[in-house]
Amino acid sequence: MWVGLVGALWACDRVETHPIAPPPRETATTPPEPPLTLTDVYVVMVPDLGTVPRVAWTQGCPASATITYTYGDHAGSTPTHTLDAGAHSQVVLGLPFGVEATLQVVLEANGQTLVSEPQVVRTAPWPETLPVPILLTAAPERWDAGLPYVVTSMNRVGDERTGDWWVFVLDRSGSVVWARPSPHDFVSRYVRIGRDGSDLLVDYDSFWPQDDLGAASQVVRLTLDGVVSHTYPTPFLHHAFTEHDDGGIVWLALDGGYSNETLERVDVFGVQARIWDCQWQFYAVVGQSGSCGTNGLYWDAAADRYLISSWAIDTVIEIDGATGAPRRYFGQLPGAWSFDPPESEFDWQHGPIYTDAGTLMVSSKRWDPEASRNETVAYEYALDEGAQTLREVWSFGKGQGIYGAFMGEVHRLPGGNTLHNYGEEARLREVTPEGEVVWEVWWEGDAHIGRSSPFADLYDLVPDPT
Repeated sequence: MWVGLVGALWACDRVETHPIAPPPRETATTPPEPPLTLTDVYVVMVPDLGTVPRVAWTQGCPASATITYTYGDHAGSTPTHTLDAGAHSQVVLGLPFGVEATLQVVLEANGQTLVSEPQVVRTAPWPETLPVPILLTAAPERWDAGLPYVVTSMNRVGDERTGDWWVFVLDRSGSVVWARPSPHDFVSRYVRIGRDGSDLLVDYDSFWPQDDLGAASQVVRLTLDGVVSHTYPTPFLHHAFTEHDDGGIVWLALDGGYSNETLERVDVFGVQARIWDCQWQFYAVVGQSGSCGTNGLYWDAAADRYLISSWAIDTVIEIDGATGAPRRYFGQLPGAWSFDPPESEFDWQHGPIYTDAGTLMVSSKRWDPEASRNETVAYEYALDEGAQTLREVWSFGKGQGIYGAFMGEVHRLPGGNTLHNYGEEARLREVTPEGEVVWEVWWEGDAHIGRSSPFADLYDLVPDPT
């Protein structure tokens, strides 16, 4: 009996059982991608910028967006940006005046491409007071291809150099692709690209047209979509200015007239401080006297030094950025460095700069006895510290017969060429180290060209799409 019971228990223990299965798990699912849609596309021209359309659209999902354009035989596009779903807008740059352009928004996402219906827009006709550039020379294989644009300024047609001015961007074909008039009764002669390369700095100089010694002068920071992001008061600005790395503006200011000038700085909060006083920190130190009339300013950030060009004494002064003390000076003032050869001495110089190679460059006037006029010449000098001598290593313009009575500047370009601005002659020339002119633009009439800044990309000077 016990055996039977144990056997039964053992047999029961061996019974094959089937566990109860757990309830089925819910399968995780990925929500479907939103559809790639493109709606609400429209185009408007940016006010006061006759060549700049703004394109707006709405996209249904994250996608890369580009705007293409065509006009005549020309085609181009904006940079491509990856944007979230929603409404966006982007300005289109590079169009000249007086063309009919076709614009299209192109979206790409998840292997799909959507292209909007063509949007046709006409840029403004050529402004009556904007001087017309004339392309005289173009050798694309020899010019600096990395710098296809120049931003500069010029007095309006019908106005003297002390009248109303235009600020504009010129491309290599000689076309103006962006232009903005400065306010009435302000001169803009020293336009420059901001140090970080993302905007323009434009001077509104009241000294010349308003006869107020520059009391109302200011500098504005703006982008090519026409937005002014900051205004700096720069009282008594009358010529050049520059920018510090922290966004502060430095300018040469009149101190009661040309008898004395100072170097002033204003930060982004409007706090002004003095860096240098011409009479007390230059003339008194070097034992000389005279007027302090200036026309050029350059800041070397790495060495914290300034070059100040004085037309009144035909001299370029280098001062210490921290103390304002004179380090050395070059030109015709007694005690200045000498020139080798002596006939390379500069006169009525403008736009002094130090190149990356450590040489000094200026745009100078050189007397042409045959024409009884001042020829405009670019000089480059090596600095012989031991002999306190500027040794001419390169020049361009001698015997070229181009006469600009005042203004002018030079830029050494990354590829080794030089861009020479002729000021009152209203001419830009890019030349090779051998002296070959590879690009030349000229304006006829009573035109005076302001400071010129070559640059690479129009879209560097506008914010990314919103």
